[in-house]
Amino acid sequence: MQTLKTLIADPDMDFREQLKRRINSERDIEVVGTTENAWELLRMVQNENPDVLVVDLTIENGMQMLPYTQMRAKPPEILATSNTANELMTPLSSALGIRFFRKTDRQIGDLIACMRQIIRKLAQTSGQQNVEMRISEFLRQLGIPAHMKGYKYLRRAIKMIMEDPEMMRAVTKTIYPDVAKYFGTSASCVERAIRSAIETAWVRGNMEYLQKSFGNTIKPDTGRPTNSEFIATVADTLLLQHNSMQC
Repeated sequence: MQTLKTLIADPDMDFREQLKRRINSERDIEVVGTTENAWELLRMVQNENPDVLVVDLTIENGMQMLPYTQMRAKPPEILATSNTANELMTPLSSALGIRFFRKTDRQIGDLIACMRQIIRKLAQTSGQQNVEMRISEFLRQLGIPAHMKGYKYLRRAIKMIMEDPEMMRAVTKTIYPDVAKYFGTSASCVERAIRSAIETAWVRGNMEYLQKSFGNTIKPDTGRPTNSEFIATVADTLLLQHNSMQC
């Protein structure tokens, strides 16, 4: 399980230490640094690459520093603490997705609960990325080049089937339109591009590997499986691999 890395920036030393002790008592959350200085916070963000910042907005220059913490490939979530409000908070919170917590007796518990929500979100995102990477690797092994439109349509369609195998019952009515909507094209374009990608695999790919992977789904007249059979076979293969790794 990945540990949620947290930075605390607060001028109140007692609060910093209290929050640090509480966070470090959690199994999957840790404090990687504390500070009372906004400039130091920016340096620590660069060095520690945290998942979460807990920032008191009364800290000097704190409001000015927050946008700079988001200039990263993976910007941290911002949990802001304050007992006051001003006209700057609304547009800043909208731009950076800041969540506010007032300093009350319940605040630390609320902060921990929010961090647990972030952990669940990160785990879900990581799982989705892993699935997409496995699909991409499998398609490349089959001989489908990544630059083809059908490649990205196939990746999306296979991911949808892996998440909901019942969708395989309605490829034409459900999968193609949903993929088309996602990429801003038409269902007929999706169908043609996927067919072209599969044809390319049978021209460029390893025939022994393709025969082994798709077996009796290959049609005598075309020498390859249909779009639906191809998508279903890849999705089923990857699901079986995933389930075997969980055992």
